Amino acid sequence: MKTITTTLGSTKLPLTNQKLIIHRLLQSLSNHCGFDDEYIKDSTKHNASHWRKIGMYILVKQFGFTYEHAANVFGKKAPHAHVVVKEIKEKLETEGVRHEVLPYINQVMFDIES
Repeated sequence: MKTITTTLGSTKLPLTNQKLIIHRLLQSLSNHCGFDDEYIKDSTKHNASHWRKIGMYILVKQFGFTYEHAANVFGKKAPHAHVVVKEIKEKLETEGVRHEVLPYINQVMFDIES
């Protein structure tokens, strides 16, 4: 007797709950950088600025947050988020510096979506 096995493709619904996205983003950033959520969100802590930039970029480019909303998550203003997104985008488009942000963006996106 021959057994036929089929696998149903799982379709994940896109994340639309902004609070859940923000929570998962901060949790993932915290896991990767070692700083706690509050330290990452505190705009006066310069050690975490690289991680805040990655977080703002992901919120704006991957999840469609406005610059203002993404900046508010990290205690910043919309113009700052605009500059950050532009800076990260330039790094991603530049050979030789892409490695500074791309692996982290990919891993944080994986963490958020799983």
